[in-house]
Amino acid sequence: MTNIKPMVTAIIPAYNAAQFLSATITSVQQQTFSDWELLIINDGSTDDTVEVIRQYQETDHRIHLIHQLNQGVSSARNLGVEKSKGQIIAFLDADDQWLPDKLQQHLKHFQSNSRLGVSFAQVEILNQAGEPTGQVSSSRLTNLKPEHLLSENPTTTTSNWVVRREVFAQVGGFSPDMSYSEDLEWLLRVLCTGVWEIAGIRNVECRYKTLHI
Repeated sequence: MTNIKPMVTAIIPAYNAAQFLSATITSVQQQTFSDWELLIINDGSTDDTVEVIRQYQETDHRIHLIHQLNQGVSSARNLGVEKSKGQIIAFLDADDQWLPDKLQQHLKHFQSNSRLGVSFAQVEILNQAGEPTGQVSSSRLTNLKPEHLLSENPTTTTSNWVVRREVFAQVGGFSPDMSYSEDLEWLLRVLCTGVWEIAGIRNVECRYKTLHI
């Protein structure tokens, strides 16, 4: 990696993701905002995940491959945050996609509110074949309180998160020993600081492949 610090670090945890990783990486490359680095954390994959990533690295110096033994998605995301250089951290799962103006829209959102710690948006739901279902998330976008995280997941998916770096410095990373709802637990910690707000944009900026259609 170079010493130049980009504005945004995108982090993709990847475990045996060769089948759909190309579309995911391409959705980052197609962003209208281009000052980013992409850290792909290979979480002990045994398929062709590494080969797919290296093909993209040959033509795009902003893409970086980091290896770890298989430890799960929380550890992979935490390693990505540790290695990141951006002021803004954006997560993306290896089978999801961003719309082209995602980063641009979230950066504008941060500029409008200095207390905004986590920005998210509406999400388009895909089926397991990667085809649109016609469903769009309809969760609350503003005035989020800790109790809202106990009954719903307003952000739908971590692929929808864009986060100020300072938030991680204050609340720490994901709990690596949690295999379920680790995202909601982290968001709860953020809201309980009383310092940071979590708020959404009324635009679809992420395409999420769900297991349950």
